[in-house]
Amino acid sequence: MMTLIYLFIIIFFIIFSFKSFKKSFLTYAAVSVIFNAAMALKYSPPAISCEFVLAFYFLIMFFFKRKHFRIDDNCFFKQAFVWCSISLIISSLVTYFTIGGISGFTSSFQKIITLYVFIFLFYIICKTKKDILYFCNTLISLFVIIFIYGFFEYVTKTNPILDIINNNMPIEFAQDKLYLSDLEHLRDGRSRCQSLFSISILYGIMSVLFGFFLIYLRALNFIRINDIKFYMLIVLSLFGCYACNSKTPLVALPVFVIPLLLRNKFLLCLDIFICFIILLLPDTFLALLGNIIDLRAFDANDSSVEGSSLYLRLVQLETSIDLWLRAPLFGNGLKSAAIFADKGYDIFGAESVWFRLMIEQGVLGLISYILLIISFIKASFKTLYIRKALLFYTLGFFLICSITDINYTMFFMCFIILYKLDRFIRKNHKAYSSVVVN
Repeated sequence: MMTLIYLFIIIFFIIFSFKSFKKSFLTYAAVSVIFNAAMALKYSPPAISCEFVLAFYFLIMFFFKRKHFRIDDNCFFKQAFVWCSISLIISSLVTYFTIGGISGFTSSFQKIITLYVFIFLFYIICKTKKDILYFCNTLISLFVIIFIYGFFEYVTKTNPILDIINNNMPIEFAQDKLYLSDLEHLRDGRSRCQSLFSISILYGIMSVLFGFFLIYLRALNFIRINDIKFYMLIVLSLFGCYACNSKTPLVALPVFVIPLLLRNKFLLCLDIFICFIILLLPDTFLALLGNIIDLRAFDANDSSVEGSSLYLRLVQLETSIDLWLRAPLFGNGLKSAAIFADKGYDIFGAESVWFRLMIEQGVLGLISYILLIISFIKASFKTLYIRKALLFYTLGFFLICSITDINYTMFFMCFIILYKLDRFIRKNHKAYSSVVVN
């Protein structure tokens, strides 16, 4: 039954693309943030997800329509994406010759198409202000649904949509595709909500990314949204961060908020005052913070939090370095981290992009990823009106990646939108002379 629904979704975007290729692509780009590996036409290896089918379809369609789009040779992340793709391919070759099988090739090919190629297409296709406005409105509409459903999940302690998706997935192929939160057995007295995302941590991180993206859009006078709706969306973004019951978005939140504090003297003074109170009354602050997050994660002597504790993250780092030194240049091969974990090595879920890169892709993977970070930092400095906003948006995002190994296409799309808006604004400087985001 669910396979038919997934097939209908794919057919919908295909038919939509014949009517308007741009709108179909941009609609899918926004909606794709809630797609997950459990939404698939085929689960047995090599698995074929809806996300891959649609990304590959749009790539083929773009090839035939490429004459209608001018490819920007100055795409700031193109070189970094190429090196990341090369690193994945080499890692797949290592897997093939050392571990055996073709799973490494299919995994790397699908990641290249759904992440690097897709984001490059997004950069090319989303060209005009009209395109950007359409994408932004679609994304806002999507997050209204996400927040409403997330609140429903929080109140009812049920998630029927993800339950249906999970129940229609073959058990033998279900590993690492969908992580349903146990809403009955609470974590530190609270459940871990996930709304329409594949794992609870994504709900919090995507909510924070969306909230600050919306703040920057409004500050650029690009989105016309009244105060009540705007502040409701921001509150719901923070609620998503709270309801996911994960530490990662909370760690990145202070980084994202820095540009706003620098532009608002009242908020900056309030932040300084809070820091002063923390220094004077640390016990009171920790008691209040303990009502929001599980502070055991920062206790090096407490292993009850499993892979999320600071102590066990350090264990993961030590083990990752040991495994990296076995094959320092090109790594041990794609998916080798999972194989080492199954053999009893203390890497758990390799809960940092750096751990997985060290183990699987070696120095080449690490350098490629560093080039990726540098390309986005450099691009933020090339902007005029949102330089600080984009810089800290980037730093906060890659801080998230350093804490958890999850890819977020949404960040890349939001960054590209803000980056292009800044370029449009510079062409019409007088009309935006009052912009104060930077």
